[in-house]
Amino acid sequence: MTNLDEAYLEKSRIINADVSLRRSFPLRLARSLRAMASALASRDGVSLNYFISHAVAEKINRLEHDKVAPEAQGRQSPPFASR
Repeated sequence: MTNLDEAYLEKSRIINADVSLRRSFPLRLARSLRAMASALASRDGVSLNYFISHAVAEKINRLEHDKVAPEAQGRQSPPFASR
């Protein structure tokens, strides 16, 4: 498991552990998408709710990383900078 996977799992644990933030949220998924997600969750031995929470946490993390990565690249000097 990579550090990013561990970070995703930790975010998902935090989301699922914070009972005070839990609210009912009706999520409408296409039947085929729900069936695939349910099968994958079952294969991994987790609930569908946990699986979806984890997927959302992964997406948020990826979007945050993509937003930060270009800024970090801008701070690096180009490999063939003119002198």
